[in-house]
Amino acid sequence: MKTISRSIMLLIIACIIAGAFGVMHDQITYSISEEYYTKFKFIQFMIPPALQNRIGVSIVGISATWWMGFIIGVIIIPFSYKCASKEYCNTAAIKSFAIVAITTSIVSISAMVWGFLFSEKTTYYFEIPNDIVMSKEFYIVGNMHNFSYLGGLIGLLVAIAYLLNLLRLRTLKNKS
Repeated sequence: MKTISRSIMLLIIACIIAGAFGVMHDQITYSISEEYYTKFKFIQFMIPPALQNRIGVSIVGISATWWMGFIIGVIIIPFSYKCASKEYCNTAAIKSFAIVAITTSIVSISAMVWGFLFSEKTTYYFEIPNDIVMSKEFYIVGNMHNFSYLGGLIGLLVAIAYLLNLLRLRTLKNKS
């Protein structure tokens, strides 16, 4: 029973971290391209006109990311129980969530830098609506959003490698 309640607590933490990442990420991207929200994300997430501001951006950020925290948590939590000692498994899981968030941030920021440097020289990988005034910024933000999901996957793999290394170290310690 203790493991179930601990797992639920860790899953909630994973969702909170992912949601917080989404809020921060979307506040930054809204600063780059309000059009991305007014002509796409607010419509996609059915944000009412009264909330089509930074509050709506936060709602979009949470809505678009909490579920990634759930998926990542479902994968990481069993790994943390298997790879870390009983005393350290909660800490290992939370460190793993941080690894995912940091990796995702790095990938997203890299996509932003890439967009600012090369957006005029590259092919757009998604359709930009015709009525967009600032298409470069719209593209950069779209790229950041798309690449943040890739960053989540890469971060998940890095976190699993971290946990497997803990298992390796624990196994070596038990042998000595």
